[in-house]
Amino acid sequence: AVSLLGSGHGGNFWDKAGSCQELVERLTVAAREFDADVVIVAKGAKAYEALQRARRDFVEGASGWSEEDVWDLGSNSRDLFEQAASIGEAARDGNLVLFVGAGASIESGVPGWSQLIWSLAKDVLSLEGGDEASLKSQLGQMDPRDAATVLSRRCPGGPDELKHRITALVDVGRYSLTHGLLASLRSREMVTTNWDRLLQIAAEDGSDPLHVLPFEKGSPGGRWLLKIHGGVEHLESMVFTRDEYLGAPRQSGALYGLLQAMLLTKVML
Repeated sequence: AVSLLGSGHGGNFWDKAGSCQELVERLTVAAREFDADVVIVAKGAKAYEALQRARRDFVEGASGWSEEDVWDLGSNSRDLFEQAASIGEAARDGNLVLFVGAGASIESGVPGWSQLIWSLAKDVLSLEGGDEASLKSQLGQMDPRDAATVLSRRCPGGPDELKHRITALVDVGRYSLTHGLLASLRSREMVTTNWDRLLQIAAEDGSDPLHVLPFEKGSPGGRWLLKIHGGVEHLESMVFTRDEYLGAPRQSGALYGLLQAMLLTKVML
């Protein structure tokens, strides 16, 4: 990962466009030569758009290069490229809704379901002095939502204490490359099942923040993120146990109705 080198006090302040073009060209060639992945990290929308423009100009103008060379996606590259182009068109037209699941956050160090359940189980055991082997065997045979129910009942501080402990595990504060790229798409509407704040932090770093539904009121033309399973900002909203999952559509009917409307009228990625 590299920044936009030399574009501040490094001497190229007055030629940012030239810096973008040179950087994109040299790194694209180097990536192919050394079989490496390279990420250019832009600070702010203007630099990001300038780098995108430089990449497009390079692909269209460089001899011996094509879109297939730059976007080599393996044996299914052509089909995937066509799908990606269709998704990009939907994004430009304002018709793309992003649905973000746990995979994006796991890249940031947020625990997956199994890891989360066991980390919480060890916390509960330390509080009540239970039999670790017995509880691990019991939880390992359960659906994660049922395991969550058991932990919620056995936690000495009750469900609220358990959700405080969940927050300590998932509110890591450092977003992944996936979060940064998704936030950079500028989709006006996003949906997530995640409790963390990582998409919000990524959007704020791009100077285009998200209003978080249902905790905040959206603004006309603004971007918003729908957290259908609640979030760490409001512990009482977090959907974790079996009963909470079953009750969510009833208690948050309007939010699920909004999700269904987007499925019918938008392109969802």
